[in-house]
Amino acid sequence: MFLWYSISCIAQGDANPAFLKQALLAAPKDTAAISRFMASLNTPGHNLPKDSLVSYWKLVYARSLEAGYDAGIGFAGSWFGNYFNAKGDYTQSLRYLFEAEKAFRKLGFYKRLAGTYNLIGNTYMGLGDNKGQKEYFGKCYDLAVEHKMTGQMAYGAGGLGNYYASLKDYKEAIKWNQIAAGLFRETHNYIGCAIIYTNIAAQYRELGNMAKAEEFVNLSEQYLGQANLNYASFVCYQEKGQQADLKKKYPEALGYYTRALDLMLADKANHNISETYKVLSDVAYKAGQYRESADYLRSHVQYKDSVFNENSRRQLLDVQEKYETEKKDAAIEILNKENELSRSELNRKKALIYSGISVVILLLILFAFVIKSNIRKNKTNALLESQKVIIEEKQKEIVDSINYARRIQYSLLASQDMLNALLPQHFILFEPKDIVSGDFYWLAHKDGFIYLAVCDCTGHGVPGAFMSLLSSNFLNEAINEKHLSDPGQVLDYVREKLISSLDGGNDGMDAILLRIPEKKDTLKEMELQYAAANNKLIRVSGQELEELMADKMPVGKGERSGNFTTRRFHATGGDMLYLYTDGYADQFGGEKGKKFKYKSLNQLLLKLSPHSPAEQESTLRKVFADWKGALEQVDDVCIMGIRL
Repeated sequence: MFLWYSISCIAQGDANPAFLKQALLAAPKDTAAISRFMASLNTPGHNLPKDSLVSYWKLVYARSLEAGYDAGIGFAGSWFGNYFNAKGDYTQSLRYLFEAEKAFRKLGFYKRLAGTYNLIGNTYMGLGDNKGQKEYFGKCYDLAVEHKMTGQMAYGAGGLGNYYASLKDYKEAIKWNQIAAGLFRETHNYIGCAIIYTNIAAQYRELGNMAKAEEFVNLSEQYLGQANLNYASFVCYQEKGQQADLKKKYPEALGYYTRALDLMLADKANHNISETYKVLSDVAYKAGQYRESADYLRSHVQYKDSVFNENSRRQLLDVQEKYETEKKDAAIEILNKENELSRSELNRKKALIYSGISVVILLLILFAFVIKSNIRKNKTNALLESQKVIIEEKQKEIVDSINYARRIQYSLLASQDMLNALLPQHFILFEPKDIVSGDFYWLAHKDGFIYLAVCDCTGHGVPGAFMSLLSSNFLNEAINEKHLSDPGQVLDYVREKLISSLDGGNDGMDAILLRIPEKKDTLKEMELQYAAANNKLIRVSGQELEELMADKMPVGKGERSGNFTTRRFHATGGDMLYLYTDGYADQFGGEKGKKFKYKSLNQLLLKLSPHSPAEQESTLRKVFADWKGALEQVDDVCIMGIRL
């Protein structure tokens, strides 16, 4: 068994929930009242009963829907997603979580959105849906990487570990869980450490490496005191119970499973309670404790039955009463034959009859449960299938539109014919993360000078593509309409236009703009001019690599607002110049899932600089693909190299 838990929390408050509830009822569409009420529900000191919390969160959800209050919809939806997930009602859990996802995405609450992706993946794990697990644990990890949220990266990596474990690819599962463990240690998340080490232990157990399994479950146990969470202790004791069971140390296994059961009884987590009773029944049977095994099995069925409706429970009670009557009749028949049998034979037959009746009752109860589960599963599958068709149609429409946008964007990039004519010795490595890109390369030719730029706009995908179209247009306007020739003044102009066009927003771009004289003697030294926003220009001459300075501010609204500096440098024929964005250096990969980094990229460029541009581009592409491996690409990639 491989387990996980989810991120879900809201800001704490300190007011009395009952008092704030009355204030909310008096002003149902007052979003400030909803916010204060939500905050009070998460205050530890109130120790509210579960039934009261359910009632209060229902009120938050209903009032938030009426008021169109996305924060309330998101937090309440996330709370109910957790609540129904713990009860094993995964369909109901998904209903709320998808609403929370929409709300957090709309608000730009990326940390909460990552947590919701994680919980959706966890719910799909409960449903046994491998495709859903991979999609949403992957979304959690990718979003966390994009926004540099270390804690959420840990949850996403742990979820992907569980996905690979569900495919029985335990080596890959251990790889991802080790990444998660490192991130949890880095953020001092003791709950995460406790659970992730238990998962690693379980995966080593499945591989038959009991020494490693014991090492990691003991490591998990060391964190339980700091974790202070029943669920973390529960999964640890479950794993220790399974290890003891494999060693046939049944009393020890029963002890661990009993401790795990007590924790889930305290949390009223019916699904986990039911599953723990089931393994207790199995281990008690192996230990020869047959009566206890039967008791545990009955408790398992009772907790499974707790998800049935009241009518189903009455039907099961009728079946039990019927067989109780048959049991009494059988006992009377046995007593009538007492004179014909010896006492030992009589006791043996009574035991067989009682055992037979118990087995029949359990089989009937399990049969009813299977039928009910199949009906519910078929309804859920039909609903999901219809939703899948709708989603696929919408997705196709969106992808077609984005592909059309891609053709528009590529038509605005520097044309290959113009590049070949003006810069015959060059290469371009251009790898968008999505269909369209926030990175772009640009070229202009005016008054005997070549103007070359490589830019990285805020975001990637569709938002980044829109920014690239604006920025490219403003660069053309600065050179061709405003007749600006100084690179720093060009970037100043583009920044001013972006800020006014985006109504003061913080979007913009990092960029390098290079001015090269068109007519040059390749045997002599020449002077070049450039301006750089955050990204550095790289020059390689012989066996020496030089990082040329950049202004530490974006072309857009930022902490600094001074003018961009036009810098000059001298170069000779044969020198290589490199202009790149941050996508290549920031890519995660390799054996430990770390970033490639700028230092490694510059060392690679220095090594490749003597080769032809085509060979350099081919090698850079292969190194990137090998480094990335099976991991997702985290950002757009753009590298341009030119030989003077």
